[in-house]
Amino acid sequence: MRPLKILVSASGAPGCSTLIKQLKGINERKIEIVAFDMDGEAIGKFLADSFYRVPPADHHEYLDAMLDIAVKEDIDVFYVVSSAEILKIAEKKGRFEELGCKVTASRPEAIRKAANKYVLYKTLTERTRMCRYPTSIKECHHRKLDK
Repeated sequence: MRPLKILVSASGAPGCSTLIKQLKGINERKIEIVAFDMDGEAIGKFLADSFYRVPPADHHEYLDAMLDIAVKEDIDVFYVVSSAEILKIAEKKGRFEELGCKVTASRPEAIRKAANKYVLYKTLTERTRMCRYPTSIKECHHRKLDK
């Protein structure tokens, strides 16, 4: 059985070195880590089996760079680490899956909801038994102005 190839984004982000070490410590199957970061000296460069320096997530060439790596390295799983890139990748998840690459990202609408604290709070209080505290965007703005 060939090794499972995992693409790890933002390999210089806090906690990413631990993630890479934990993935490489899996004994059930050989794991190869392909890491990338916009910083050419990110810790992932020194822990992964291969490394790519890429443009930042907001750069117009970012998505093409990710797809190129996925094809070149025959990636099985794309483990998205950074919140700066998760929505961009989630919106194009289908392009990666067409290549046979699973992406660890929720649906874009779920990411948008989770990124907005007020919308997330409202959703949770409407759909769960979570305790409700009086709040509104208007209240928040008034409190800011009063301080």
